[in-house]
Amino acid sequence: MMPSLVLIVAQRLVRRLCNECKEAYEPTAKERERFKWTQDLIYRAKGCDKCSHIGYRGRTCIGEVLFVDDEIRQYIRTGVDSNEIKRAAASHGMLTLHESALKKVEAGITSLEEALSATVGTEE
Repeated sequence: MMPSLVLIVAQRLVRRLCNECKEAYEPTAKERERFKWTQDLIYRAKGCDKCSHIGYRGRTCIGEVLFVDDEIRQYIRTGVDSNEIKRAAASHGMLTLHESALKKVEAGITSLEEALSATVGTEE
């Protein structure tokens, strides 16, 4: 029998930093520790004529993709706690919405403030 559930996707849109005016800054020691960052600079919104002085132009997607393999399927079938399912998925390489958003911050696509705002409550 073919399983009917093979993939679960969660996605959100976050604002994209304006490439004309985004401002580089050094993350604090506390941010480096909390988010396990090693890069010297991340970016924040500033504002210019191109972005109507908002600091953002457009949006980009952050996502969380859970492939439902045999292990996850068995967990679902037996009613295992959702945190255990999340741990198993993470051990297979799944990025959470929060982690996906932080990758966009590291890449200079969005700001830390925007990433945290879009993923409040999804940090675990």
